[in-house]
Amino acid sequence: TVAYHLGHLLGGFLGVDVFFVLSGFLVTSLLLAEARGGRGVDLRSFWLARLRRLAPAVFVVVPTVLVGAWLVRWPSSRLDELAVDGAATLTWWQNWHQIVAGQSYWDPSPSPFRHAWSLAIEEQFYVLWPLAVTVLVAWTIRRSRSGTRTVGAVAGLLAVAGAGWHVALAHRIPVADLSRVYLGTDTRVVALLVGCALACSRWGVVGAPAAADGPSRALRGAAVLAGAALVVLGATVHVSDPDFFRAGGFVLVALLAAVVVAHQAAVVVVGDPSAPPVGPGVRVRRRRPPGVTVAAVLSWLGRRSYGIYLWS
Repeated sequence: TVAYHLGHLLGGFLGVDVFFVLSGFLVTSLLLAEARGGRGVDLRSFWLARLRRLAPAVFVVVPTVLVGAWLVRWPSSRLDELAVDGAATLTWWQNWHQIVAGQSYWDPSPSPFRHAWSLAIEEQFYVLWPLAVTVLVAWTIRRSRSGTRTVGAVAGLLAVAGAGWHVALAHRIPVADLSRVYLGTDTRVVALLVGCALACSRWGVVGAPAAADGPSRALRGAAVLAGAALVVLGATVHVSDPDFFRAGGFVLVALLAAVVVAHQAAVVVVGDPSAPPVGPGVRVRRRRPPGVTVAAVLSWLGRRSYGIYLWS
């Protein structure tokens, strides 16, 4: 995604959807693991943890950008617009602010906070989805049913409905500017919900038989094909291509990403009791290979990816 913003990867914007799938998968897995522990979901702790993770960096970036724009003498009208953009970024509704204000995502001179639309959707998801999981789990437990299955069914149904709405809206809006479809929570939440549904499937549940012995040959093959397809799309798709919107391209990307995530989830389930948990019962081996490796570089980038995203 950073490479896309720097103009080096045509379809790098699809990285947002891949991240959304992974985020939905991890968050739902953690919530279900906590719910299955018998104490229910501690919403206050969940929300505070997300706030501590995301808010401090934003509270540095926004004032820094505003002061920088003032120092280089931006016109007062532009500074006023930037201040509103900054406030929307700090309060997690930047995507809807851009929609309501009529800002095109393809504006040749965009706001420095344009990219915060995806962070806003993520935060909106963090607020609403844990509430939904808590209610659904409590409702099903009273009826002696599996809360996991109920959460998965609801996530799947919402994903299907969201996908239909995404494609329908893309057909209703003039092709000249599909920013409303690109930025809307209601149209982009599909990827998050696909990840949520995956977390409730045989590849996401704690101790699932499908993951106990690692990925099957079929899953490995599907993951390779899905990964290759994502690479091709990332190199060829243009963000303003109306055909990609109208043909359900974003939905396809979410499904491809789900296959890759399912494979990786099966890979890390190795049952090493000495390894630190990284999810609901999921454990990974402690390996410290000597020297600089691809895994070490990716781990280094992963720990800093949020900051890189904010400043890019």
